[in-house]
Amino acid sequence: MKKILLFVLTSMILIVLLQINLQSFGSATIPPVVLTTSSPENVTIYFLDVGQGDSILVKTPSKNILIDGGPTEAGVTVLNDLNTYHVTKIDLMVATHPHEDHIGGLIHILQSTIPIQDIIYNGYNYTTTQTFNTWKTLALAHNLTQASRGQVYAMSPTINFTVLSPTNPLQFSDINAESIVMKLQVGNTSVLLTGDAQFDTEQSMLSSGYNLQSQLLKVGHHGSSTSTSQALLNAVTPTYAVISAGINNQYGHPTQQTLDILANNSIITYGTYNYGTILFSLNSAAQTQTPSPTPTPTPTATPTPSPSPSPTPTATTTQPTTTSTQAPTNPTTNPTQQPASPTNTPSLIADPSSSPSPTPTVPEFSGLLIAPMLLVMTMLALVKRKRENDNAFD
Repeated sequence: MKKILLFVLTSMILIVLLQINLQSFGSATIPPVVLTTSSPENVTIYFLDVGQGDSILVKTPSKNILIDGGPTEAGVTVLNDLNTYHVTKIDLMVATHPHEDHIGGLIHILQSTIPIQDIIYNGYNYTTTQTFNTWKTLALAHNLTQASRGQVYAMSPTINFTVLSPTNPLQFSDINAESIVMKLQVGNTSVLLTGDAQFDTEQSMLSSGYNLQSQLLKVGHHGSSTSTSQALLNAVTPTYAVISAGINNQYGHPTQQTLDILANNSIITYGTYNYGTILFSLNSAAQTQTPSPTPTPTPTATPTPSPSPSPTPTATTTQPTTTSTQAPTNPTTNPTQQPASPTNTPSLIADPSSSPSPTPTVPEFSGLLIAPMLLVMTMLALVKRKRENDNAFD
């Protein structure tokens, strides 16, 4: 009897360990997605896997930009990622808004030995939370400023970030709606990074007159139902989208509504909950070698789409203010201009047949519980049968 019970206990421990191992490595990995650009400088964007939160690392040949740091418990992970990707300094740290799943992990980075030059936040002082108070106390030891629509942060003559939201003064009472939204311009290729922007934020940007068109969209608010309107997708027309969310998270992110609208617009979508850290490599056309063909998305118009304003801003309301000492000199980096020739379309180096479905779903691991349950039931049946046999001989 003791041997049987010991066998059952040992088997259950082994199965639990196997289940944990499968969950740890359940995410598929994908090769970097390569976008061609007219810029002679290569840029790599890492959408870091921080669970239920956001953290994005942008590496240029000379600058490192960290946008959010995920939740507090992801701080060590982000710091390890920075070491893995050979980040020895942070030139610009961006706290899109003061929620813990975006700035919590930044605290660990601020407490590390990594030099940090400039920090920007949305100006919303969320002093009712200890996380924000700790973050701001540490951030004030650096050059902390408030981001505002129209500011341009130049990383080089052909690489810059333009702040598209929030405005100054702030427009909305909702913290998510005041997220910092930035458009990264690398030559003639653009990336829209939206934080937890909401429908109100999207409409404000659409009304601003800025050109939002981008090849890559970081989906707002982890793919919630309060972001990613058809009007926004009509203006951005992205080929790719990335959703940062934790596997089986309590909020149900991403929602099926968001996945459906992305799929209906033929947008190739990746999620950190499916693939872990996701890499996009923006390389010059001269350095990109014969990529495999990429499917061309055909946006599906809705019966009554929201009107999108003209992308051509007026000189009095959309003139960006360059806040870096190195102003962009290449006219293609002007955030108000349309991208250059459409011949420089994004391309996926990996085999397109391996591309994920535009409607990814959060992986489920509940099936792994079936094996331990069956084993326990089998062992209990064996124990019962042995007892009956023992009683038969008494």
